[in-house]
Amino acid sequence: MDALQMVAVDFFKETGAWRATFQESVCACETVIAFALPRDALVAQVLALYLDESKVDGSRFQATTREITLKDAPQHGAFALVEASLRPVRRATALPEELMEEWGDILSFGALAKLKSMSGKNIDWSDPNGAATFYQLYMEGVGKAKERQLRRRFGSGVLYVNMGE
Repeated sequence: MDALQMVAVDFFKETGAWRATFQESVCACETVIAFALPRDALVAQVLALYLDESKVDGSRFQATTREITLKDAPQHGAFALVEASLRPVRRATALPEELMEEWGDILSFGALAKLKSMSGKNIDWSDPNGAATFYQLYMEGVGKAKERQLRRRFGSGVLYVNMGE
């Protein structure tokens, strides 16, 4: 279970595959926006923040896993819309069903790779070849998850990467 929990935290941090949108009221002169997070979830990254439909530049706020602190308090009450990627807390024992349906196999590949790579005294299950195979499957899943997030953001056309010259 510990290996699966570690892998889940890393996977969702790295891929941004767990997305959520939060709507919160912000009182005049208030600088802290607390999230109404799902059980056993934390914010991995704030992707966008809007106050009364105006996008707030990332340099104008600081985000933690549970709240946003604005550098400048609004002069009047405002409506905040926060787009974020989430990750499970380290000791979470469940994920939303739709995430398990989509990414459960990939998470199990990562956990198996972690377990099979263990070695030492009293560890009889060490399997370096199996660990490499499961790690490769896990990394392919990470790549697919990242690609899916890019497709959501930029559309389904051909993606080009400019490597510079």
